Amino acid sequence: FNRYQSEQPSWYYDVVSPGFKYNLSDVAAAIGLHQIRKSDAFQARRQKIAENYLRELKGLPLMLPACGDEQRQHAWHLFVVQISREAGVGRNEFIQNMSDRGIGCSVHFIPMHQHSYWKNRYCLKNEDFPVASDVCERTVSLPLFPALKKEEQERVIKTVRELLP
Repeated sequence: FNRYQSEQPSWYYDVVSPGFKYNLSDVAAAIGLHQIRKSDAFQARRQKIAENYLRELKGLPLMLPACGDEQRQHAWHLFVVQISREAGVGRNEFIQNMSDRGIGCSVHFIPMHQHSYWKNRYCLKNEDFPVASDVCERTVSLPLFPALKKEEQERVIKTVRELLP
């Protein structure tokens, strides 16, 4: 609830109690019904952005996301990369460096065992889930949305290349 006033980085979130995520108002649903007509165009734009990222970030110390194929279309809801251990920079430092340059990145997938509710209720530790913990510590979502302009994406790519030579 305090994401924009917290001392934590803006991408950080925590599940403190179990529940459901019912947050779609009637107005949002009405907008969604109208927007769904644009979904093919939105996905096509996301596809172009993702293809450009894949081409331009190839060869950097990153694990790039898997693509769809002829039988499965990728939604490209997010563009999630993993920073290699050999990159010389950790995820948090990378996100801060990007933010210092005016580029917002995020961590969309914090493993369940790291959220307060699950961690405390079941006494979960990072060492109990070494793979999930490691992947989380290296995972970053780069900007990807249909309205992302070509020059904005070029700036993201240029900055990633400067930070991860």
